[in-house]
Amino acid sequence: MIDWMESVSEEAKEAAKEKEVENEVSAVSSSVVVEKTAEAKEDPTGELESYEERKRKRMERRAARQRGEAVEAEATSPPVAKGSSDGGLSYAERRKARQEARKKQEEEEKERREKFKSTLNSGSDSGAKPVLAKKDSGQQQLLSWVKAKCRYYENVDVTDFSKSFSDGLAFCALAHTYIPEEIPYDDLTKEDRRQNFELAFSAFTKAGVSEMLDVEDFVAASQPDPRSVMTYLSSIYHYFK
Repeated sequence: MIDWMESVSEEAKEAAKEKEVENEVSAVSSSVVVEKTAEAKEDPTGELESYEERKRKRMERRAARQRGEAVEAEATSPPVAKGSSDGGLSYAERRKARQEARKKQEEEEKERREKFKSTLNSGSDSGAKPVLAKKDSGQQQLLSWVKAKCRYYENVDVTDFSKSFSDGLAFCALAHTYIPEEIPYDDLTKEDRRQNFELAFSAFTKAGVSEMLDVEDFVAASQPDPRSVMTYLSSIYHYFK
């Protein structure tokens, strides 16, 4: 009997201990649930911190990419001259403007040549003489001036306004007296007529003399038109006078 009572008492103690353990586990579980609930109220998705972190990194990457693009654009852009009036234009726009200006200048030069030729032709049709031919003394003075300038140049003998200028050397010699850096006279020959005319006309144009004569016209003719030669020589004379 005593043994049975002791056995019941032991079972009661064990049951009490198990109940106590269950109560502790229940208390811990309740605490965890309460903490999770509080966190859920503050961050319903559970990803608040990671989202902000990702957003910050994206913004940093975007800023870095923009800085890199700006540096690359500055490095590849053609330089703009300091004080340039077109500094606000892009490289393509500046290039287009230069091309248009060059084209306009070429058209103006061509128009002047055509006008000059038209004036000569109209003077021939009407029987009138050019301004330079009104007085023989004026022609002779112009011819004497050219002869004096070219008298020391090899293969140049100026006696008239046509045949003496047929190979272009007389023009080159005259240009060499004023702008020698543009005319390599010692390397020229009377056989290369085209080169001679191109060098002389280009040199005078660069110096500022109006472009009146066409190389092709002089190359095609065995003897240049004396009126064209006189008018051009007169322009050279007055320009460098």
